[in-house]
Amino acid sequence: GVQRVLVQSCASLLSISRNSQVVEMAVCPFESTSISRDGPYSSESACPFHQVQHVPPSTATVLTPVKVNIVAGTHTKHRDSARLLADIGGGDKIREMTTRFYAYFIKDQHLKQFRFETDSAAAHGQRLGDWIVQKMGGEGDVWSESGRHDMRQVSHSKAWNSKNRSRELRGRRFNVVDCVVWMRVMFLAGREVGLDQHEVFWDWFVGFISHFIAVYERRAPPYTEGAAEWSEKEDNVLEYKAGGGRMRDLTR
Repeated sequence: GVQRVLVQSCASLLSISRNSQVVEMAVCPFESTSISRDGPYSSESACPFHQVQHVPPSTATVLTPVKVNIVAGTHTKHRDSARLLADIGGGDKIREMTTRFYAYFIKDQHLKQFRFETDSAAAHGQRLGDWIVQKMGGEGDVWSESGRHDMRQVSHSKAWNSKNRSRELRGRRFNVVDCVVWMRVMFLAGREVGLDQHEVFWDWFVGFISHFIAVYERRAPPYTEGAAEWSEKEDNVLEYKAGGGRMRDLTR
């Protein structure tokens, strides 16, 4: 059953043959979208990728709304967002969400055209998660210190020019549909790791995504709240999964 799959995911390593050598890849349970919302928390073993034991979300103690800190048009880390990060369980909780996000991203019939790196959802999620953690503050410059400083724009340029895109679209920047699909999947991932249960974080995160999505498509921010609400409806999520990762109301 689910628990058996979870134990196998957490306790074992996936062996991949590459150039006659065996490379061991650690598997995070959040990479499996077939595991239920509570499944990854039922194991007492440490996640072999993140090297921590995934634990359920803690009860919120930050109850006062936290604003996205924008100074002269630029997002700036603040002690309030750092305190909020600690209250949700720290950066590991963000990385759970971003790992889950990329588990869907890789399968998504629209988003997968932008993929240009072939490593795991957990590896992708580590990079994005570190970026969000650094933006929130309180755990150091984990993204910059990982060697990814100034790489965000480079990565998105590679996504625009991905060989997985059709020739006529290759090189085009993200449009509104691209952004809405991306946001829906991100908020779905957040719900599946329980971050929607922390009302203050969830409100802050919606605002955070709204601010940054405008960097890639200035018309996208008004769609942020709707994208967050999309995964509230179970029918939407079930249809998305049954359709093999396709949002039929947005893409063909």
